[in-house]
Amino acid sequence: MCGAFKTGRQGEMEMGMGLFGKLFEKKICSICGGEIGLLGNRKLADGNLCKKCAQKLSPWFDERRESTVAQIDEQLRDRERNLEELRGFSSSRGVGEGGRLMIDEAGGRFVVLEDADDDLLAVNPDLVSLAQVERVELEVEHISHEEKRMIDGKKQSYEPPRFLHYFDFWEVITTSHPWAKRIRFRLNGPSLPLHAEGIARRQPHLDAYHEVKAHIELPPAGLLADLGLNAPVELDCRTRQELDECDRCCEMHALIQSLLDASWADHKN
Repeated sequence: MCGAFKTGRQGEMEMGMGLFGKLFEKKICSICGGEIGLLGNRKLADGNLCKKCAQKLSPWFDERRESTVAQIDEQLRDRERNLEELRGFSSSRGVGEGGRLMIDEAGGRFVVLEDADDDLLAVNPDLVSLAQVERVELEVEHISHEEKRMIDGKKQSYEPPRFLHYFDFWEVITTSHPWAKRIRFRLNGPSLPLHAEGIARRQPHLDAYHEVKAHIELPPAGLLADLGLNAPVELDCRTRQELDECDRCCEMHALIQSLLDASWADHKN
């Protein structure tokens, strides 16, 4: 019995050593042929990709694990051509503060930087034809944070509770581009605070997505007025300025939609 027990333990140890050895097993990049360091492997459907080659992929590409070596190789060749074309890219219109959409209206194409401060050639964003645009949408993310006051050195809730709301406005462009099928970037810079007054200040939840989307189709009467509140809303100077920022993001979305629609129609004809 003791011998059998020892053999079983030995088997477990050998299996463990085998798995441990595989972790440190030398892997080769299926694209460049270079050796992949520890924790540097990016798995493909039928091979391996090193970190350096992975960084050359489209910033909007999220199907790497399902891609074959041949597909990744094709994309990287396209990315080299894309970089050369970017050197001659000239933007006639630009929209966005967090991210940045830049349109070449004459050339019928556009690029998007996820961060407006990024260097165009360093990031090498995909040049997308306006004819490849399938849909333009606005997504609004909303979070709320309870405001508290200091009483005797401790944070305590107001009576009734007060909430500070934050909004982020995301532009989502769906395309038929092979590597940039879904482009999502933030229109605003830092998250936009909203110090609501009246009943809105006491609501921990606001149906931001549907209501703000509907706001785009309404006259600019102010964001809070369009939230379907059932009581009068008082706006101080600070709140009005914050609403203006939210409204401006809605206007940027409407501008992007109109620019892409108009340019697409021109190049279709």
